[in-house]
Amino acid sequence: MNAYKAKRGEARRPPRAPLSEEDREAIRNAGMEDARRSRLRQGLPERIEDPAAIAILAALLRTARSIRPPESTSREGNPAA
Repeated sequence: MNAYKAKRGEARRPPRAPLSEEDREAIRNAGMEDARRSRLRQGLPERIEDPAAIAILAALLRTARSIRPPESTSREGNPAA
């Protein structure tokens, strides 16, 4: 919430209760399952256990993210719009 809204007296959300250990475990498990499904869709093994393969995959992902063109929300360069 921005400071302007808080100054106008609008209610803030109550603070969240800390997560239980069971909740944290459920979140970790969901993340692991999602990562496995993603790897399978991309033709990679379900589990990557070789540390060298993990390092290579991480480097490939970093490179792919760094060469992706930035997303633009302006209409600059788009004369048809």
